[in-house]
Amino acid sequence: MQLRATLQGHTVSIDRLRVFFRSDSASAPQGRVPLVLVHGLALSGAALAPLAQALAADFPVYVPDLPGFGKSQHPAKPQTLAQMADWLSQWMDRLGLEQANLLGNSLGGQIVIHAVLQRKNFAGKLILDGPDMDPSQRGFARRMILGFADRLHEPVSLIPRLTLDTLAAGPLHLRQAWNAALKEDIEKDLPQVKAATLVVRAQYDGYVSQAWAERLAGELPCAKVQVIPGDAHYGNFESPQALAECVRGFLL
Repeated sequence: MQLRATLQGHTVSIDRLRVFFRSDSASAPQGRVPLVLVHGLALSGAALAPLAQALAADFPVYVPDLPGFGKSQHPAKPQTLAQMADWLSQWMDRLGLEQANLLGNSLGGQIVIHAVLQRKNFAGKLILDGPDMDPSQRGFARRMILGFADRLHEPVSLIPRLTLDTLAAGPLHLRQAWNAALKEDIEKDLPQVKAATLVVRAQYDGYVSQAWAERLAGELPCAKVQVIPGDAHYGNFESPQALAECVRGFLL
């Protein structure tokens, strides 16, 4: 896997939490709108680093570890997705990212939707990469079946990354975050999202059906669906070039 840029690690304090993020704001042409990449609730920002590296020559890229994930400090109390989005918005303000495009991977898609709705003057574009949580597929047994189907198409190299990020988050924090996600009704918020949106689905994504991707896009005022052939749910980690091309085509 050939990467085009090296991301730098940084630590800042947001709302009394020590948080870590990766960025490259120097490789892209001047004047390009920054791109913030937000991970989901199983992996950390490290899983999106390959995609950010592939896009750093085109956009200033920023990849935070959400509170309680990766190298960021754990919050004292469980956070809802809306609270994570509030933290994300504060972090963007701290870095001076008044204007930015947002990419949410998996359940990170729900977080960036919340962030867009919280930022009343949001003028960027939105990318939902493998947006999870189809209401018809939230049962435990169903999730196990979907996960098995997805793993058949995932690279072996994902296992160490998933293991490290799971250990860093801890089972209790992951369970709390998952329970918060289960309570979300993502569809009720979609009509309020005015930003142009790209819904990306990988061909072999075991968690995101074509019907669910199209249903999401249909609820958004300005959205379209794009399918990446050959990839699965975490295709952004091992082979990010196809997704990077989708992002370039949508944002440039």
